[in-house]
Amino acid sequence: MDFKHYWAVLRQHHLNRIIVKNDLSKGAKPLSLPLSYTHQLNWELVNATLNTSSFAKELNRAGWETLTLKTQAQSKAELLGKPHLGRELDTDSIASLLAKSSIAVEMVIVIADGMNARAVQNTSGPFLKFFNKMLLLKDIPLPQVLLVANGSKTVGAEIGKILKASFVLTLIGDRPKQLAEDSISAIFYSASGNEMVAMKEITGIKQVTHQMQAAVNELAASYFSAKDKKQD
Repeated sequence: MDFKHYWAVLRQHHLNRIIVKNDLSKGAKPLSLPLSYTHQLNWELVNATLNTSSFAKELNRAGWETLTLKTQAQSKAELLGKPHLGRELDTDSIASLLAKSSIAVEMVIVIADGMNARAVQNTSGPFLKFFNKMLLLKDIPLPQVLLVANGSKTVGAEIGKILKASFVLTLIGDRPKQLAEDSISAIFYSASGNEMVAMKEITGIKQVTHQMQAAVNELAASYFSAKDKKQD
């Protein structure tokens, strides 16, 4: 994929401008960077791929069991041009999941880089720390975390169907809007027959303690409620 095509794809997906904030607390106006430079910054953020190896080690140290998967999208440029490839796993990843499908899976957490690997790397860890605390209150063991490079928003639902999981929580990087405000989205799915149905979605989750805690509380409440209903 040549460099010019990257720009064409980015413009097509409305990522032609980023505003960088100065110190607004001092009354400064937001700094609007030249268009060519904002394109460069967009290109770097959007096309970065999650370093699943280092991130897996980080989560392992925090007590989470992880498994790394890949989609059929070989790069972010390919994901932008063919979004459906971001929800379809490659052959090896499908084989890894099928090897586990004989074991009943209640819940898995899927972390995909989406359009902002940096946001996922920086925000998912603190999010999981809060979520872990909620699980401990209910004596629920930690679910496995599946890390997906070049994944799209719906890859978690596809993984849930392969594993025949009862529930899936997907964390994915939001499109970069402001350089200082990385954020992720969280989607909670519940199985209904052979499909995964989105029960709760929260976007724009940032590394702000009270905001992140509120998002975790909402998602955990949805999970606990759905879990109780399935057990009735």
